[in-house]
Amino acid sequence: MSTVPLSTHIEKTVNDALLDVCKRTHRPQSYHTERAIAEYVAREKGLDTMVREGKDAIKRGDYVEHERVVEWLDSWGTDHVFSMPEPLPR
Repeated sequence: MSTVPLSTHIEKTVNDALLDVCKRTHRPQSYHTERAIAEYVAREKGLDTMVREGKDAIKRGDYVEHERVVEWLDSWGTDHVFSMPEPLPR
């Protein structure tokens, strides 16, 4: 895999913690930095996918109204807990 240089500024406390990890694992900063960035990018990509899927579901009418969710949550801890609400047929 080809690599490219990256330069950035981070807080000293973050850098100090990173250096501690490097010493413990006997791995260079570049190894841990690349892994951290890759994991962050993957999470952000997953979040973008979930948001897009959620917006598509709303456009299809496949959602539960806020009030019904609040009623369900308010029933928690009572003697009559409601079932989780399902989307209404559209």
